[in-house]
Amino acid sequence: MFVAKKSQAGFTLIELLVAVVILAVGLLGLAQLQVTAIKTNSQSATKTAATSLAQQAIEKILAWDADDPRLDASGTGSFGFCDSSRRRDLYRRLGGYNTV
Repeated sequence: MFVAKKSQAGFTLIELLVAVVILAVGLLGLAQLQVTAIKTNSQSATKTAATSLAQQAIEKILAWDADDPRLDASGTGSFGFCDSSRRRDLYRRLGGYNTV
């Protein structure tokens, strides 16, 4: 005769689908966290590079003598940088954009 078992081992299809959905939501959260970490790291590297360039420029200016003509404020406007021709001249004397 045929005897039916009342207890079955294993998972039902619904239980398996719920487990997969929970796993997928967790993995998507981790992926978003990774994207945010990469973006923040990139922004931090950019700010570090900008700070380093600014520090180099400040150190270069602080190394000038007090009577250096680059510090002449005789022009109009703030620090004598009133027009673009004077700014170009200043950048040329400093060695250009890439050396500051």
